[in-house]
Parts: sequence; C-alpha cells; structure tokens
Amino acid sequence: MKKIFLLLFLGCVSFSVRAQYLDVEKIEKPRESRSVLFQASQSDSLPEATDKLAVKKVEKPRVTPKKNTPVPVTSFFKPGDTKIMAVVNGEAISSADVDSYGKLFLMNTGVPLNNKTKPMILNKVLRTAIDDKIKAQEVEKNQLTLSSKDMSAALSHYETSRKIGRGQLEKVLKNKGINPEIFKNQLQTEILWARLIRRKMMMDSSITQREVEDAINRSQEDMKTPKYKVSEIVIPVAKGKDIDILVDNIRRDGLFNMYAAQFSQSPSSANGGDLGWIKEGQLAKPLENKIKNMRIGQVSQPVKYENNYYILRLDDKFVPAAKPKQISYDDMKNVLETERLEGYSAKYLQNLRQKSVIEFKG
Repeated sequence: MKKIFLLLFLGCVSFSVRAQYLDVEKIEKPRESRSVLFQASQSDSLPEATDKLAVKKVEKPRVTPKKNTPVPVTSFFKPGDTKIMAVVNGEAISSADVDSYGKLFLMNTGVPLNNKTKPMILNKVLRTAIDDKIKAQEVEKNQLTLSSKDMSAALSHYETSRKIGRGQLEKVLKNKGINPEIFKNQLQTEILWARLIRRKMMMDSSITQREVEDAINRSQEDMKTPKYKVSEIVIPVAKGKDIDILVDNIRRDGLFNMYAAQFSQSPSSANGGDLGWIKEGQLAKPLENKIKNMRIGQVSQPVKYENNYYILRLDDKFVPAAKPKQISYDDMKNVLETERLEGYSAKYLQNLRQKSVIEFKG
C-alpha cells in the first residue's frame, strides 16, 4: 500500500494534470527515456521528434495494421550488413551498436521481434543509443570515471535483479547476440550520468522543509479521489477506416505502447500513449464512462469523441481507503528528490540535444 501511495503521489500531486481530452495540446511533455538497460514495455518513453537538433530528417517507418499473422524475424540486420546508423557530435553509432541495443531491449521486455515490431523497435533503440552517446560525451567532459569495483557491483546487481546466475551475465548476453562490451558501456554511462545529475542538481537547490510539509498536505487531500492509470491511442475519424483491425492487432500482440508510439496522433504518443494517473472527473465523460467499466489491463473498443477515435487501456486504478495512510516526512522527501532529479535530468539532456549535431545515416 505504501508503494502504491508513493507512485500515486508522483503521478497525481507533484505534476499538473497530464491529460485533458478537450485540449490535447495541454498534455504534459513526457520525461525523457532511460537507457534500454532499465526500460520495460509498459513504461518506455520516446524522445520527441520535434527536438531542435541539427539533424538530417529520415522518414518514420510506416507499418500498416493487417489481419494476417506477423512474419517472425530473427535479427535486426542481415549478416555482414555493417553500416553507420547515426553520427553524434562526430562520433559514430554503428548498426552493431543498434543491434545490441535492440536485442537487449527484447531480452528485458519480452517483446517479440517480427516484421511488424522491427521498425518500431529500431526507431526506439536508435533514439536511446543517441541519447546514451550524448550522455557519455558529457560524462567524459566532466571527467567522471567508474572504478572496477563499482562496475563489478553494478553487474552483480543486474544479475540479481534479472535472476541471472552469479557470473553468468556475459554468457547470457552472448547467447542473445548482445555484445558484452556494448552492454557494459551502457551500464557505465547510466551510472555516471546519474552521478553527474545528482552533483549538478545539489549545486542548484535542495528540498526545503516547507516543500515537504506542503506536499504531504496535498497528498492527503489528493488520496480522497478515485484515480485511473490510463494509456491511449488517438486516431482521427477521417483516418479510422481500419480502426477495428488495429484494435484486434493490439489485443493479440499485447504491444499497446509500441502501437501508440507508431500510430497515435496525440502528443502522448511520444510516451507510448501513457497518460499517467488521472483523477475522476478529468476525462471527457464518454471516455471516463468507458474507463470506469473496464478491467485492469483491458483494451477498449474504439470510443468516438468529437473528431477522434480513442483506444484506451486501463493500466491500474486506485480506490480511496476510508482512512488514507499518511506518508512520512522522509518518504515524501525521497519522492520529491526523485521527481526533481528526473526532471533535472530530462531538461539537462534536452539542452544537450539542442546543442548537439546529430546526423542520421542508416
């Protein structure tokens, strides 16, 4: 219950309303994605395509939903098909790098690789590889290093969290076609980036006692309202000819977030359709009525509202207790610090992207 309480507070109190269907432009921009080392299919976020980068644009892969069974594929690239996929501030990202990122994503999420999911996954992991390259360059600029002892501890932690036998990680990676060195570089970058962000944020500001106390008071009031954790796919009615086929594919494949990233016309598509926790009364009535009657994990039939079709998934729901448990001062401070760290990290990375020269090649 304590964990749910903290998560709800992060989604509902510390942030402004994340979804307002009457004006989709008011949807809050998503947090930046983490490394594929720590992503899961239900919570991935995608960097927005509108970032102000010095880039050469590439066409977004198009995938048309069909009723036929997807054709399985076994690799992201053909044997011997080595090429440069992108150049970030003069440093290359190769197809071998992207292939390892993609296979690690498959290992961590369980998403199947086929002709339908392949372009979506490639687009996603290439963006993540670019972000990691930018982070690594900034870490090096700030002269941060990771000791062999810390790296060993991080690898052991990864094995434990993924239920991999002690010392077996490298073997597992090779069996999955993942280059262990690329994996270690990703892990090292993620650890050093976290250290860099914490160091810079601590120089800027710290959480005050008043902020913690105000947040506790807001959380107590907020926990009196029912809430729904919702994901959406928004398709204009004019483009909704195959909407029922799309719903069938989503239900069969279980890849709601990836379909949202590929097909949804809402700003939330950049976050895989995730709208976070929404209070009762914030959704347009036809959409809220649909959500109230859904089971957790259920994907709705298309709901027509104004000029769009909405495909909704209920990810979770919260029913207020008669006596909500009060969060402790220390727990609330941790919540606020985590939120501030993530926000600072997202802004810092966005600023670095805007300054970067990124050229797409593949």
